Amino acid sequence: MEGFSFVAIRFGFQYPKMRLRNYWERLLFNQVHDDIDSTSAEAVYQDVAIDLIKRME
Repeated sequence: MEGFSFVAIRFGFQYPKMRLRNYWERLLFNQVHDDIDSTSAEAVYQDVAIDLIKRME
C-alpha cells in the first residue's frame, strides 16, 4: 500500500486511506472461522456478500 500511496500523492491524487481501511476491517470482520471452513448456514454467506457489496458502493 505504501507504494500506491506514494504514486497517488506524486500525481496529485488523494490516497483513499479511510476507504481502504474500512474495506479491510469489514473483510477481516467477515472472516470468522465458520465462514472460512464453510460450516456456516447459507444465510451467513448471503449476509457477508450483501455487506461487502454495500461497502463497495
